[in-house]
Amino acid sequence: MWYRFNPMTYLRPMKWAIQRFFRGYSACDIWGLDHHLAKLISKRLKVFIKNLHGHPSELNSFEEWLEVLNKMIWSFDFVAGDYGYEEDKEFPSDKESEALNKQCQEGLDLFAKYFMTLWD
Repeated sequence: MWYRFNPMTYLRPMKWAIQRFFRGYSACDIWGLDHHLAKLISKRLKVFIKNLHGHPSELNSFEEWLEVLNKMIWSFDFVAGDYGYEEDKEFPSDKESEALNKQCQEGLDLFAKYFMTLWD
């Protein structure tokens, strides 16, 4: 159906790719900066967790550090919208939503707390 063809469907992604090449970010990255950063951080934490060699001295064990990192990853996946809800599922109730938001905030707080220890 040629009459339904919208050139912007193809031109916008090309424009954004050019912006990313020259500026390092695109306009669509800024529109949803929280989602964009959450996706970036989550991907990098997943690679970081695979290449660990130690843990912060204030934690008692390597397993405890893995648990902290997994909470961080879950929170950033939640912010990015990749936290495991299928499309055919109903939205969570207010009580469930409050619990999910609290769990997300815990992971974000852990990220802030251990930010300076995210090196290996």
